[in-house]
Amino acid sequence: MSRNKDNNPEIIIDEEFMRLLPPLDKHEFCSLEDDILIYGCMNPLVLWNGILIDGHNRYNIIQKHDLPFNTVSLEFDSRDEVMAWMIKHQIDRRNLTPMQLTYFRGLHYNLEKKIHGGAERFPQNHPRGQNVPLEGSTANRLSEQYRVTPRTIKRDGQIADVIIAIGKESIDAKTDILSGKTPISRKQLREMISGSKDDIAKTASEIATGTFESGNKSSESDSQKGQESGNSSSDKGSSNNENNNILTSGEHPIKPGKYLHFKGNHYDVVGFAKNSETLDDMVIYRALYGESKIWVRPLSMWQDTVKDENGKKVKRFKYIG
Repeated sequence: MSRNKDNNPEIIIDEEFMRLLPPLDKHEFCSLEDDILIYGCMNPLVLWNGILIDGHNRYNIIQKHDLPFNTVSLEFDSRDEVMAWMIKHQIDRRNLTPMQLTYFRGLHYNLEKKIHGGAERFPQNHPRGQNVPLEGSTANRLSEQYRVTPRTIKRDGQIADVIIAIGKESIDAKTDILSGKTPISRKQLREMISGSKDDIAKTASEIATGTFESGNKSSESDSQKGQESGNSSSDKGSSNNENNNILTSGEHPIKPGKYLHFKGNHYDVVGFAKNSETLDDMVIYRALYGESKIWVRPLSMWQDTVKDENGKKVKRFKYIG
């Protein structure tokens, strides 16, 4: 429904929903603000029972400049379903750090299991609310969506639980982990699963005060486990050439150079790597704007097609030289 500055609907801001996803950095926010001031808020804000679930940054800009906007409402049965939708809807629209990607995959997995009564197996193509036999696997379904192994998805779920527990002790510690400010490994986080509440509190305090010692916890056995798990996108025909200048996957080679993201930003591919735990092929690239941050993204996601703001399928990254 259309709204203007004189008849805006009352929108409820839920702190848990607002803080679910990482905020835009200063450059990203300013870029979004410039676009909205020039073209207006083209995408509607998404509401659930009057609560904002998509468009928090747009809403801040709209409120700041007293601009008109549109809203749409979606129906969900629970907050867990809302959060699962938010993660699925947003994860492809954000440049996430590797730890953020791990966390949100794990959180998505845990939410899906909770929605289906703790079952690892989920119902397919059935009307909501009907009791039907559960088919398929939550981990398998999400592994296809995120292009990693089911084993990685399950481990991500464990890691997400640990990060949440740390966040309950110190929100600053959780933020430092997800932003990459504190170099803590996935293996270290998994080792905390069996730890006591005091252990979690101690780790959270050390991270928050900058006294946490990460060390090097990776091992050859972990890499071997990742290799044995199979079914990852890197197992399906992807390989590095001898001089490591081109990463190939099927018929689509990826090479260093400049790429255009479907949202308009430019990036420079600077190299390739292997994930030490899953052995997935990774693309290393640098933002050609703002603070020139270095990012890492799975090759399979780099090659994905996505829908632009007009609903048209386009390449996520297009090589421009």
